[in-house]
Amino acid sequence: QQIFPDTSPRLHIRLLLAAGLFQQAVEVRSGAESILTTKEKTAVDELYASVLLSGRMRLKTVLAEDSLVCTHYTHAEHALRAYCRGDDNDALAALREIPFRSPYKNFSLALKGMLVFEKDRNGALSFFAKIASDSPFFAFTGPYRYLIAENHHHAQRLSAINERVANTLDGMDGAVVRLLNSLETSGKLPAALYRAFVRNGGCLSKEQLRKICYRIL
Repeated sequence: QQIFPDTSPRLHIRLLLAAGLFQQAVEVRSGAESILTTKEKTAVDELYASVLLSGRMRLKTVLAEDSLVCTHYTHAEHALRAYCRGDDNDALAALREIPFRSPYKNFSLALKGMLVFEKDRNGALSFFAKIASDSPFFAFTGPYRYLIAENHHHAQRLSAINERVANTLDGMDGAVVRLLNSLETSGKLPAALYRAFVRNGGCLSKEQLRKICYRIL
């Protein structure tokens, strides 16, 4: 902080959290309490919340037990686990226990959108639209927003991880994705297309693959 005196304490805390220096991050937050705005304090608490939900529980040992980050964590973690095992009702019940003014507010909005995504994509988007783009939980919704976009195949490319999530949500298995990626990078030369199908055409039947390769040649 002394090396870059004009740097926001919020950025300093973010970097310390990313480095796993949780005690130092909490100490910086405590030392900057008088200069942080209410909005910045809320943003820092949300960073803490995202770290806990990512499974890095060591942060919890250096936070006050009665902090909103810790007291609301149980409900947020329960909701996430319920979503992962496909128990939508249990997930929603846990989300209802999270107050609106909570470090997990944007997490709650993201998960609610994910829960309705299959049945009501516009409804999902209405939840996602309430999440600020600088929230750590905004990226959480990336694959879903990508698929909701009217022409998502020409939208901004996703990270490799988010692209795999989007493909899964879109109903494509790994073999199909590998073939499509291979075709996308192979160019238009017949020999390159042939190699792409031979090496990555396992998602096709032998008869389909034979006909395609025959036509290419």
